[in-house]
Amino acid sequence: SMKRIVRGVCTLLSAVMLLSATAMAADYTPVAASDARVEGFYNGEETSLQMELAGRYNSGAMSEDGGSLEIVQYNARNGFAYAVSGVKGVLIAIDLNENMSGSTVADLNAAGKEYDLKDIVKADGFTYGDMTSVAVSPDGKTLAVAIQAEGYTENGVVAIFTCKKDGTLKLDETVSVGVQPDMVTFTPDGSKILTADEGEPRMGYSAEGAVDPKGSASIINAKTFAAETVGFYDFDSDAARRALVDNG
Repeated sequence: SMKRIVRGVCTLLSAVMLLSATAMAADYTPVAASDARVEGFYNGEETSLQMELAGRYNSGAMSEDGGSLEIVQYNARNGFAYAVSGVKGVLIAIDLNENMSGSTVADLNAAGKEYDLKDIVKADGFTYGDMTSVAVSPDGKTLAVAIQAEGYTENGVVAIFTCKKDGTLKLDETVSVGVQPDMVTFTPDGSKILTADEGEPRMGYSAEGAVDPKGSASIINAKTFAAETVGFYDFDSDAARRALVDNG
Protein backbone atom coordinates (compact mmCIF):
# COMPACT_ATOMS: atom_id res chain seq x y z
CA SER A 1 0.00 0.00 0.00
CA MET A 2 0.99 3.66 -0.26
CA LYS A 3 1.45 3.86 3.53
CA ARG A 4 3.92 0.94 3.49
CA ILE A 5 5.85 2.60 0.65
CA VAL A 6 6.02 5.90 2.53
CA ARG A 7 7.13 4.10 5.73
CA GLY A 8 9.76 2.23 3.72
CA VAL A 9 11.12 5.41 2.15
CA CYS A 10 11.20 7.15 5.55
CA THR A 11 13.05 4.20 7.07
CA LEU A 12 15.57 4.25 4.22
CA LEU A 13 16.12 8.01 4.57
CA SER A 14 16.60 7.62 8.33
CA ALA A 15 19.20 4.91 7.75
CA VAL A 16 21.06 7.10 5.23
CA MET A 17 21.00 10.05 7.64
CA LEU A 18 22.30 7.84 10.44
CA LEU A 19 25.11 6.53 8.23
CA SER A 20 25.99 10.08 7.17
CA ALA A 21 26.04 11.26 10.79
CA THR A 22 28.20 8.28 11.74
CA ALA A 23 30.63 9.04 8.91
CA MET A 24 30.83 12.68 9.91
CA ALA A 25 31.42 11.80 13.55
CA ALA A 26 34.23 9.45 12.51
CA ASP A 27 36.12 12.29 10.80
CA TYR A 28 37.69 13.19 14.14
CA THR A 29 39.22 11.02 16.82
CA PRO A 30 37.30 12.01 19.97
CA VAL A 31 39.09 13.50 22.96
CA ALA A 32 38.26 12.31 26.48
CA ALA A 33 39.53 14.26 29.50
CA SER A 34 39.13 14.22 33.28
CA ASP A 35 37.72 17.20 35.19
CA ALA A 36 40.21 16.76 38.07
CA ARG A 37 42.07 19.94 39.06
CA VAL A 38 45.66 18.81 38.68
CA GLU A 39 48.36 20.68 40.61
CA GLY A 40 52.06 20.65 39.92
CA PHE A 41 55.42 22.38 39.70
CA TYR A 42 57.78 23.14 36.88
CA ASN A 43 61.51 22.45 37.38
CA GLY A 44 60.98 21.04 40.86
CA GLU A 45 59.46 22.36 44.05
CA GLU A 46 62.00 25.16 44.38
CA THR A 47 60.61 27.06 41.42
CA SER A 48 58.35 30.06 41.92
CA LEU A 49 56.03 28.85 39.15
CA GLN A 50 53.22 26.72 40.54
CA MET A 51 50.34 25.67 38.30
CA GLU A 52 46.86 24.26 38.70
CA LEU A 53 44.60 23.03 35.89
CA ALA A 54 41.55 25.26 36.35
CA GLY A 55 39.73 25.29 33.00
CA ARG A 56 39.69 23.44 29.71
CA TYR A 57 38.46 23.97 26.17
CA ASN A 58 38.12 20.59 24.44
CA SER A 59 38.15 20.79 20.64
CA GLY A 60 36.82 17.25 20.58
CA ALA A 61 39.22 16.39 17.76
CA MET A 62 42.68 14.93 17.57
CA SER A 63 44.75 13.05 15.04
CA GLU A 64 46.37 9.64 15.42
CA ASP A 65 49.66 11.45 15.95
CA GLY A 66 48.38 13.45 18.93
CA GLY A 67 46.50 16.63 19.75
CA SER A 68 45.28 19.16 17.23
CA LEU A 69 45.70 22.53 19.01
CA GLU A 70 49.30 23.18 18.04
CA ILE A 71 49.62 26.94 18.60
CA VAL A 72 47.90 28.98 21.35
CA GLN A 73 48.17 32.75 21.89
CA TYR A 74 46.65 34.62 24.84
CA ASN A 75 45.30 38.15 24.46
CA ALA A 76 45.56 39.90 27.84
CA ARG A 77 43.53 42.85 26.54
CA ASN A 78 40.29 40.95 25.98
CA GLY A 79 40.98 37.77 27.99
CA PHE A 80 40.64 35.40 25.03
CA ALA A 81 43.00 32.66 23.88
CA TYR A 82 43.30 31.96 20.15
CA ALA A 83 44.30 28.47 19.03
CA VAL A 84 45.00 26.83 15.67
CA SER A 85 43.35 23.43 15.14
CA GLY A 86 45.23 21.69 12.37
CA VAL A 87 42.84 18.73 12.36
CA LYS A 88 39.68 20.82 12.07
CA GLY A 89 41.30 23.55 10.03
CA VAL A 90 39.80 26.29 12.17
CA LEU A 91 40.93 29.14 14.40
CA ILE A 92 39.33 28.89 17.85
CA ALA A 93 38.67 31.85 20.16
CA ILE A 94 38.27 30.75 23.80
CA ASP A 95 36.90 33.06 26.49
CA LEU A 96 39.10 32.84 29.59
CA ASN A 97 37.17 35.50 31.49
CA GLU A 98 34.97 32.78 32.98
CA ASN A 99 35.00 31.98 36.71
CA MET A 100 37.33 29.00 37.09
CA SER A 101 37.08 28.55 40.85
CA GLY A 102 35.60 25.34 42.16
CA SER A 103 36.51 21.75 42.87
CA THR A 104 36.59 20.60 39.23
CA VAL A 105 38.05 21.88 35.97
CA ALA A 106 35.78 24.51 34.40
CA ASP A 107 34.30 23.55 31.02
CA LEU A 108 35.06 26.43 28.62
CA ASN A 109 33.50 24.92 25.50
CA ALA A 110 30.33 27.01 25.66
CA ALA A 111 32.50 30.14 25.49
CA GLY A 112 34.46 29.03 22.41
CA LYS A 113 33.94 30.14 18.82
CA GLU A 114 35.39 28.46 15.73
CA TYR A 115 36.43 30.50 12.67
CA ASP A 116 36.72 28.68 9.35
CA LEU A 117 39.08 31.08 7.60
CA LYS A 118 38.65 29.36 4.23
CA ASP A 119 35.47 31.37 3.78
CA ILE A 120 37.04 34.60 5.03
CA VAL A 121 40.60 34.80 3.70
CA LYS A 122 40.83 35.30 -0.06
CA ALA A 123 43.56 36.81 -2.24
CA ASP A 124 44.31 37.05 -5.95
CA GLY A 125 46.14 33.96 -7.17
CA PHE A 126 45.95 32.29 -3.76
CA THR A 127 44.21 28.99 -3.01
CA TYR A 128 43.73 28.26 0.70
CA GLY A 129 45.75 25.32 1.99
CA ASP A 130 46.53 25.07 5.69
CA MET A 131 46.52 27.38 8.71
CA THR A 132 49.79 27.01 10.62
CA SER A 133 50.26 29.69 13.29
CA VAL A 134 48.64 32.59 15.14
CA ALA A 135 50.07 35.61 16.99
CA VAL A 136 48.62 38.50 19.04
CA SER A 137 50.18 41.97 19.00
CA PRO A 138 51.71 43.30 22.26
CA ASP A 139 48.83 45.77 22.70
CA GLY A 140 46.23 43.05 22.07
CA LYS A 141 44.52 44.98 19.28
CA THR A 142 45.71 42.89 16.32
CA LEU A 143 45.85 39.20 15.49
CA ALA A 144 47.84 37.63 12.65
CA VAL A 145 47.38 34.16 11.18
CA ALA A 146 49.87 32.38 8.89
CA ILE A 147 48.24 30.38 6.08
CA GLN A 148 49.99 28.17 3.54
CA ALA A 149 48.78 27.83 -0.04
CA GLU A 150 47.27 24.60 -1.33
CA GLY A 151 50.21 24.21 -3.72
CA TYR A 152 53.33 23.59 -1.65
CA THR A 153 55.53 25.68 -3.96
CA GLU A 154 53.21 28.71 -3.92
CA ASN A 155 53.45 31.82 -1.72
CA GLY A 156 51.37 31.81 1.44
CA VAL A 157 49.59 34.69 3.14
CA VAL A 158 49.21 36.34 6.52
CA ALA A 159 45.66 37.31 7.45
CA ILE A 160 45.56 40.32 9.77
CA PHE A 161 42.54 40.90 12.02
CA THR A 162 41.36 43.47 14.55
CA CYS A 163 40.69 41.78 17.92
CA LYS A 164 37.49 43.07 19.46
CA LYS A 165 36.81 43.15 23.19
CA ASP A 166 34.22 40.38 22.92
CA GLY A 167 36.79 38.09 21.29
CA THR A 168 35.41 38.41 17.76
CA LEU A 169 37.66 39.22 14.80
CA LYS A 170 37.42 41.62 11.85
CA LEU A 171 39.61 40.97 8.80
CA ASP A 172 41.73 44.03 7.96
CA GLU A 173 44.11 42.75 5.28
CA THR A 174 45.50 39.65 3.57
CA VAL A 175 49.22 39.98 2.83
CA SER A 176 51.28 37.75 0.52
CA VAL A 177 54.45 36.32 2.09
CA GLY A 178 56.98 33.59 1.24
CA VAL A 179 56.42 29.90 0.52
CA GLN A 180 54.90 27.88 3.38
CA PRO A 181 54.74 30.42 6.25
CA ASP A 182 55.00 28.16 9.29
CA MET A 183 55.38 30.68 12.13
CA VAL A 184 54.16 34.22 12.64
CA THR A 185 55.04 36.68 15.40
CA PHE A 186 55.05 40.40 16.23
CA THR A 187 58.15 42.39 17.08
CA PRO A 188 58.18 43.50 20.77
CA ASP A 189 57.13 47.04 19.82
CA GLY A 190 54.29 45.73 17.65
CA SER A 191 55.43 47.67 14.59
CA LYS A 192 56.17 44.64 12.42
CA ILE A 193 54.80 41.16 11.78
CA LEU A 194 57.37 38.49 10.94
CA THR A 195 56.96 35.07 9.33
CA ALA A 196 59.33 32.14 8.96
CA ASP A 197 58.63 30.70 5.52
CA GLU A 198 59.96 27.16 5.69
CA GLY A 199 59.97 26.22 1.98
CA GLU A 200 59.87 22.50 2.75
CA PRO A 201 60.17 19.91 -0.08
CA ARG A 202 56.88 18.11 0.66
CA MET A 203 57.57 15.29 -1.84
CA GLY A 204 61.07 14.76 -0.51
CA TYR A 205 64.24 15.35 -2.47
CA SER A 206 64.29 12.22 -4.65
CA ALA A 207 60.68 11.82 -5.87
CA GLU A 208 60.04 12.44 -9.54
CA GLY A 209 59.02 16.04 -10.08
CA ALA A 210 59.96 16.99 -6.51
CA VAL A 211 60.61 20.68 -5.86
CA ASP A 212 62.54 22.19 -2.94
CA PRO A 213 61.15 25.73 -2.54
CA LYS A 214 63.49 28.36 -1.17
CA GLY A 215 62.96 29.26 2.47
CA SER A 216 62.60 32.91 3.44
CA ALA A 217 61.49 35.39 6.08
CA SER A 218 58.80 38.01 5.53
CA ILE A 219 58.54 41.40 7.24
CA ILE A 220 55.16 43.16 7.28
CA ASN A 221 54.57 46.74 8.40
CA ALA A 222 51.77 46.35 10.95
CA LYS A 223 50.23 49.74 10.05
CA THR A 224 50.57 49.99 6.26
CA PHE A 225 50.64 46.19 5.60
CA ALA A 226 53.53 46.70 3.18
CA ALA A 227 55.54 43.47 3.04
CA GLU A 228 59.03 42.41 2.05
CA THR A 229 60.22 38.81 1.72
CA VAL A 230 63.94 38.23 2.09
CA GLY A 231 66.01 35.15 1.33
CA PHE A 232 69.38 33.88 2.46
CA TYR A 233 71.18 33.98 -0.87
CA ASP A 234 73.73 36.55 0.34
CA PHE A 235 75.02 34.02 2.87
CA ASP A 236 75.51 31.11 0.46
CA SER A 237 79.30 31.21 0.66
CA ASP A 238 81.91 30.24 3.21
CA ALA A 239 83.16 33.82 3.45
CA ALA A 240 79.68 35.23 4.09
CA ARG A 241 78.92 32.64 6.78
CA ARG A 242 82.30 33.28 8.37
CA ALA A 243 81.52 37.00 8.50
CA LEU A 244 78.24 36.25 10.31
CA VAL A 245 80.06 34.17 12.92
CA ASP A 246 82.78 36.80 13.35
CA ASN A 247 80.11 39.44 13.89
CA GLY A 248 78.41 37.37 16.60
